[in-house]
Amino acid sequence: MHCSGTSATARLVNLLGIDLGPPEVGAPARRSNTRGLWEHPELTALGERILQALGGSWSAPPPLEPGWHRAAVLEPHRETASRLVRSTFGSSPSWGWKDPRNCLLVPFWEDLLGPLQHVICIRDPRDVASSLERRDGMTKDQATELWVRYTTAVLVATEKCPRIIICFEDLWSGPAALSRLAGFLGRPEAAEAPEFRAAVAGWLDRSLWHHRAGAGLPPVGDHDDAGQLYVQLRDTSRGRPAEPSEYPPPPHSS
Repeated sequence: MHCSGTSATARLVNLLGIDLGPPEVGAPARRSNTRGLWEHPELTALGERILQALGGSWSAPPPLEPGWHRAAVLEPHRETASRLVRSTFGSSPSWGWKDPRNCLLVPFWEDLLGPLQHVICIRDPRDVASSLERRDGMTKDQATELWVRYTTAVLVATEKCPRIIICFEDLWSGPAALSRLAGFLGRPEAAEAPEFRAAVAGWLDRSLWHHRAGAGLPPVGDHDDAGQLYVQLRDTSRGRPAEPSEYPPPPHSS
């Protein structure tokens, strides 16, 4: 989901040796993310065009009925996607890209590229809502509903895929989350390397961690669906796994 620590996590993936694309991927971005978005600009723009072709946008996702990813209207976008991936990552042994829209678009990309590994970022939905309220003028109800839509969509779409859930709050609380991420990427030794730890220390700047409900308030989850799902996923990311069937199905999604 947007504003869930995806930029911070993407950079950590990059520091662990995964190619995320050309240098502009890490260029400074808008005021809300001065350390860079770590997104491939053309792939991000393509993700938005796909949603628009289906009648929606990142902030107002379209209904996605079974088989939507093979719709004829997406054929030009499939050709563009293939070209972009080949031209950007054709010689890279380990590569990836970050785009929150992928929560909604997993079937499109896996149909095009084959099985993928998924790094799923989660963050307290209260913090996400506060961030989107400030950045985009969303109401907190709108932002929370969007969080549920993105989160349930990616959970269902990746249920049978290799995936790891990274809790944004845990990036700041010690090496455990970084070690899990490195192991998932097949680089367990990298997390122990002094140069990696030094790079992480320089990258994770606490002064840039805004909206910290999840860091200081009582646990969310007792009275709302979004909170309950977040707590469930947070616990899963910390080694207390939940069965996939416990996750609610996403609305209007295959």
